[in-house]
Amino acid sequence: VYSAIILAAGFGRKAWPYGEYRQKCTIPIANVPIVRRLAKSLIDIGVNQIIVVVGHHAQQVRGAVADLPGLEFVTQDPAQGTAMSALSATEKVINERYLVVYGDVVTAVENFRSLVKRFEESGVGAAAMLQSIGHEDPSNWICGGIDGDFLTGVEGHPRG
Repeated sequence: VYSAIILAAGFGRKAWPYGEYRQKCTIPIANVPIVRRLAKSLIDIGVNQIIVVVGHHAQQVRGAVADLPGLEFVTQDPAQGTAMSALSATEKVINERYLVVYGDVVTAVENFRSLVKRFEESGVGAAAMLQSIGHEDPSNWICGGIDGDFLTGVEGHPRG
């Protein structure tokens, strides 16, 4: 059994000018807000508690997932970055194992199933789901360095 923390408090500066008027994670993909699609995927894999960290345009996020079961909200205003957002929600986590997910992640539910399965089989204390960016400029993404099966670092895109 898992809990999940969805990080949805940021300003979405990389999505300017849209972030001025809407929370980036509420932008619809195939007419479904990203954060709703994400929460439903987590529910589908058996997550029984979802804590959504909100801040910038919080009411839009709440509205996008209002009817989904098992969701709680933590408000971080002003947004203080990924680490502080995740930390602000850990006090509410009821399960020993939990996922921390960026609120603007668009991926198939099968990828979450695969992550959980590999994590459980590995016996390690933590795991990360990464996607190769190929020849893309890493300064446009939040990137993880890897060495074999080990995450060696996380680099954030520049803010500003």
